Amino acid sequence: MRNFCLNEYVGEQIKKRREELGLSLSEAAQILQIKTGELAAFEYGAREIYPDMIFKLCRVFRTNAGYFFDGIDDMD
Repeated sequence: MRNFCLNEYVGEQIKKRREELGLSLSEAAQILQIKTGELAAFEYGAREIYPDMIFKLCRVFRTNAGYFFDGIDDMD
């Protein structure tokens, strides 16, 4: 079984929501006012997501913080 990584899980949720909204990586990064590489690093779990970025993601992606952690209780 794969080791659980919170950054990877949240990153997968970010990517899922971005795709649900029909946004490309570069479009979403532009709206968030960050570099495309930074958003990619968040999505792949390579970079820790700080609280103010979660807040910004919620506003831009029109969701709440719970969305990014939904289902986490089912993980090992």
